Amino acid sequence: MNDLPSKLSTRAAAALSPAFVLLSLTGQLADGDTLTIGSVTYEADDDATITAGNVAVDITSNASAADDIDDLVTAIKANQGGDYQVSDLGDELLVVGTLARPIVASEVIGNGVLVNDGTDYLAPVEDVNFPAIQTRVPTAAEVTLGKMVFTFGSAPTAAIIQARVTATGIDKVWNGGYSIEGRSLILDNTGATDWAATDTVTVAATF
Repeated sequence: MNDLPSKLSTRAAAALSPAFVLLSLTGQLADGDTLTIGSVTYEADDDATITAGNVAVDITSNASAADDIDDLVTAIKANQGGDYQVSDLGDELLVVGTLARPIVASEVIGNGVLVNDGTDYLAPVEDVNFPAIQTRVPTAAEVTLGKMVFTFGSAPTAAIIQARVTATGIDKVWNGGYSIEGRSLILDNTGATDWAATDTVTVAATF
C-alpha cells in the first residue's frame, strides 16, 4: 500500500500531453511563405533571396506539397536542437515538444492549415503500462483539417476513441480512423460520422 500515492501520481502524469504543431498543406508553398516555430522562421525560397535571419527552404525543384513538407522537415531537424521531435506525414508536418516544452507557432502560407496547441503541458517522465485518458474539444483548425492530435510522453500502441455531443452528452457513432506517429495519436474523420466543434472527444490510449 505504501507505493499507492506514487502509482496514482504516475497515472495522473500519464494523461498529460506535450504541446504540438500540425501543419497541413493543401497546395504547394510559394516563394516567401513562412512557418515560424519558436524563435526560428523557415522561409520558402525559389530565387535565392530570403529575409535576413530566416532559414531558407529551397522549393525550386519541388513538384508537390509532399516535396515541400520533406524540405521543411529537413530544415527543422537541422535547426531545432533538442526542443522538438518532427515527423513527415506526407502532405503534413507534425512537431511535438519535448518534456514540459511549450511551442509557439505561426504561419504565412496561402495553401496551408496550421493546428497549434500552444499550451505548456508537462510530459510524464517514465513509461507506463496502463491506459492514459485525454479529453478535449476539437479546435477550429482541426475541424477544418478533419484531424485531431493527442500527444503522450510514451508511444501509444492502441486506442479507444469516443465522440460525444457536448451540450447533450449523447454519444456519436464516430467511425473514423487513427494512426500512431511516435508519441502522437492522430484521429482522422474518414468515416461516415465525424466529430465537430460542438463535440467532446475522449481517447484512452494504451502503451
